[in-house]
Amino acid sequence: MRFASSGWLWTCGGALLLGAFVLVERRAAEPVLPPGIFRRPIIAVSVGLGLLLGIALIGLTEYIPTYLQVGAGASALLGGAALAAMLFGWPVSSTIAGAVYLSRGFRFNIVLGAILALVGGVALALTAQWPSPWIVAVCCLVIGFGFGWVAVPALIAAQATVPWEERGVATGTVMFSRNLGQAIGAAILGAVANGVIAQRGGDPSEPDTIVAASEVVFIAIAVVLAAQLLLSFFVPRDRALATIDPVAEREAAEESVLGIGVERSP
Repeated sequence: MRFASSGWLWTCGGALLLGAFVLVERRAAEPVLPPGIFRRPIIAVSVGLGLLLGIALIGLTEYIPTYLQVGAGASALLGGAALAAMLFGWPVSSTIAGAVYLSRGFRFNIVLGAILALVGGVALALTAQWPSPWIVAVCCLVIGFGFGWVAVPALIAAQATVPWEERGVATGTVMFSRNLGQAIGAAILGAVANGVIAQRGGDPSEPDTIVAASEVVFIAIAVVLAAQLLLSFFVPRDRALATIDPVAEREAAEESVLGIGVERSP
């Protein structure tokens, strides 16, 4: 009861602070996060895509190593290597996407990437009962290719729809949505995994228990990736957005993959 009561207090306090932040930003002469920025469809969609990508990303990075080490008896090195396949596919596909969206538009890239990510996520969920580092590596590679086709075009599309003086705000908003998604995903997926472990006796060192919990988590990730695919169809069909300069393209790729900002020349 004490934990539940404090949880409600934190939730209500957070809601009040969020409301106060919105009121202050709406009245500020130079707001940190202009509310009007979300009236641009591509900004709103990019933020949603970043949020969902963050949820899926934290689920994969947090649970795959444990799933392989406990469920398959793999070493920590092998478990990490299987997950690293995603980090290999991501920058490779980001580079390819940079050449494609200039001719096909952002929507084509984002939808294709969301499809690839969903295929990898569904394959991971369907094969979760048979833990194998090689299967996980292939699934993560496909997911990484999908993320690269989603993250970079979505970020650059958001940058391309705002004036230069608002580009930092647009970039920060999209990147923050991914961080927020990771925080939300860690809480929700952690609760899901803990619930399954509790139902099966509460022993996290039992391989069957970890496999069962990981399977449910992977199914939840597949659902998130399906929502990402649905949201990708709301990206505007506007190839004019693809007229972006190479410097902005390189900076956005670095921010998307590394999660850091880069210094821009005036």
